[in-house]
Amino acid sequence: MEIRLNQPYSFTQLGQRGNQEDARYPDSDEPKGAKPFFVVCDGVGGSNKGEVASRTVCDAFGQALSNTDWSKEFTIRDFEKALDFAFSALEEKTTPENKGMATTLTFVAFHKGGCFIAHIGDSRVYYVRPGEGIVYKTEDHSLVNALVRAGVITQEEAATHPDRNVITRSVCVPEGDQERSTATTVNISDVREGDYVFLCSDGVLKKLTDGRLVDILSASASDKDKRDAIAGLSKDSDDNNTAYLVSVAAVTGEAPIVSVDDSAESSATHVIAPIVTPVETSSRHAKPANSKSRMPLIVVGVVAIVAVIAGFFIFQAGFSDNKTETVKENQDKGNQNLLETFSGDNEEDDSDDVVDKPDTRAEFPGGDKALKAFIDKNKRYPDDARKNKKEGTVHVELVIAADGSVKDMDVEQGVCPSLDDEAIRICKQLPKFRPAVDDGHAVASKYLLTIEFRLPKEKEKPAVTAPAANPDNSQQGEVKNDKENGDGKQPNDDKKERNPTQPKPEEKPELTNTVSV
Repeated sequence: MEIRLNQPYSFTQLGQRGNQEDARYPDSDEPKGAKPFFVVCDGVGGSNKGEVASRTVCDAFGQALSNTDWSKEFTIRDFEKALDFAFSALEEKTTPENKGMATTLTFVAFHKGGCFIAHIGDSRVYYVRPGEGIVYKTEDHSLVNALVRAGVITQEEAATHPDRNVITRSVCVPEGDQERSTATTVNISDVREGDYVFLCSDGVLKKLTDGRLVDILSASASDKDKRDAIAGLSKDSDDNNTAYLVSVAAVTGEAPIVSVDDSAESSATHVIAPIVTPVETSSRHAKPANSKSRMPLIVVGVVAIVAVIAGFFIFQAGFSDNKTETVKENQDKGNQNLLETFSGDNEEDDSDDVVDKPDTRAEFPGGDKALKAFIDKNKRYPDDARKNKKEGTVHVELVIAADGSVKDMDVEQGVCPSLDDEAIRICKQLPKFRPAVDDGHAVASKYLLTIEFRLPKEKEKPAVTAPAANPDNSQQGEVKNDKENGDGKQPNDDKKERNPTQPKPEEKPELTNTVSV
């Protein structure tokens, strides 16, 4: 297949930021003679850290792919080599001053086999077919997106969530036992004349909705005018803004040639959007195997079912293809759309699998202080434990599901049966937690909860002394009411009237011939 591209257009804006942490490759608004691949990065870390990281990664990809033979298919292995080179370049640029710098990554390459897309973080790639809409867009590796996927918050709540800027993957130098982040990749083999690819940092999306993007790209205007329209929307953003707009001029034959063409833009044709399934990069960049369990038998079964269904539709449409890694599905009017997925680990639904060491642990709504307040409010001290003066700390291991609910609970270290039962009773009343997040997805995880039971300390009783002997046989401590002045006042009454600010002494009870303790 030969894919010819129109002149690419780009823009980069400072926005309301003090420094530019975005970067792009090629670093030009209208690159001439550009290679058929494009990169947009958004730095993380503040100061010059993010700026150094984004620029380093963009330049590294440009250098790593400078001699690529685009007459051949660009595979996931080719991308991994370039990503390895970028990680190494970032490590060489790391100094004590910029330690901890990181960046997002979006990558697009047109090649013999279609359009290869990869991303890490919350910068985004859109594949748009004018007249039809969005064929594919990347899914952010962010905390709020993980919460949305888990059903903890809505998409509307995510827009104003206090942690909306927290990403779960980035290109950075690993520290300690930290693993390199993986990239989510797809290859769209159904590339058509008039298709658009749009790469952008998240600052652009603060003023640009998906619907508005489709409207702009579907309008009868030049690519340059469309670029200018998008740039005009994002220029006042409170973040840096960088984007690339690339359109397909023509797709012909099976000739293994991919080139950039400066000719006039072509109008879109009527199409049906293909079904796109992203895959992760190779496991050599992934987290340890014990962090997520795999289900190979289920995978084989799903693949087999998909193959049978796809084969039926292919027969009905009159298509045949010998590629084993291509999923085909018939659409209305006999349109055949292809997506070739590359070999590698496929993500499965791990929502029920407990992750031992997630990237972000589960958290009670409001934090640890709110959790303690909840326990104190609902805690009841059992009568038998109070009577037998039993006290201590009960350790309960919980399993917080991917949706935040408390699924399992088990006493790991108890005190006595009644206190252990009370701890379990409290756990059953717990509301939903914010689930743990691993690799950008909400996952089930273990949570150790400690509930402390302490009896109130008793006040010490004063010692009782025997009354002293009295000549008139009256007991010490006896108060006689006839000890009054002639005017009926107690001896100290005059002092009380002379000192009105003095607090009124507590009235003492009348005592008999007993000693009150």
